[in-house]
Amino acid sequence: MDMTRSPLPATAAEIFEAVKALGLEQYVAEIEGLGYTVIPPHLVGPPDLAADLLRRVCEISEEARGQWPDFENGSTHTDRVEPVERQAFLLSRGRAFERALMNPVVQTLVRYLVGEDAVLSTCMSRIKGRGVLPLMLHTDQAFHPAPLPLVCNATYLLTDYTRENGALCFVPGSHRLQRNPLPEEDFYLGGLDRVSAEAAVARGEPLEVRDPPGLHVVEAPAGSLAVWPGNTWHGAVPRSAPGLRVNLILYFCNKWLRPQEAYRECLSQAILDRNDEQFARMVGSEIFYGWGPEGTEFNAAKAFADARRRVGTI
Repeated sequence: MDMTRSPLPATAAEIFEAVKALGLEQYVAEIEGLGYTVIPPHLVGPPDLAADLLRRVCEISEEARGQWPDFENGSTHTDRVEPVERQAFLLSRGRAFERALMNPVVQTLVRYLVGEDAVLSTCMSRIKGRGVLPLMLHTDQAFHPAPLPLVCNATYLLTDYTRENGALCFVPGSHRLQRNPLPEEDFYLGGLDRVSAEAAVARGEPLEVRDPPGLHVVEAPAGSLAVWPGNTWHGAVPRSAPGLRVNLILYFCNKWLRPQEAYRECLSQAILDRNDEQFARMVGSEIFYGWGPEGTEFNAAKAFADARRRVGTI
């Protein structure tokens, strides 16, 4: 794999040609108008991809917790305050995650939203059981509510998403506000702040939860893909139904921002070797900064090798 050569940046016209080739024009229009979109399974990719991702997430859960997730009753995820299992650094945990990253639909929409300099920041999963508390509204670039997105999110829905199942939710048009939500624009938690609400739930006290103004809750089948730029307000409603909700979250940022997970340094050489140059770029092969004691280096390929050598990956 020759990582010293980079393709010329795609023009806006070239990116939109890729959007049209995949039949995604409507969904790009929704991103522009609403600040998010949900792409149906038949456009997302091979029908076996979501099933493979779900299976691997469940295997990882079983390895960590000693039991397969209970999809019927949710008995494996019952914490009152936080009935959510978090799995991180998943790109290193199976080929299904590599396929999810390199899905042409994901790659095209990430290029559309963030540009050619996008890199993977996080590949993670959430398994969510029944609970009372919502995921509060937030933006994915809370420190930089800029007019242009610096990050974006592509989330595979690995189980059916409904309100009762604790689905993702958005405030349509919030990406145009260029700010983070105010407390009065967020979920109402019985008049309590989040910390006090968590304490009340931990004590078993009832809690009144109300939606923020104008909230839209995603209703979509397993295998769908939700995509949004980093300045859109979003969260998740509580799950009231028995069972579990599962996703795979791919979070991307511009390469001059610091990724949340250190794939550039820590991803195994075997995984790099079995994938192509675009995969390598997505995990940071063209990031030349983050220098160590070896000194300043502006050659991206050498900086990439130096970073990996520093932690013993090569």
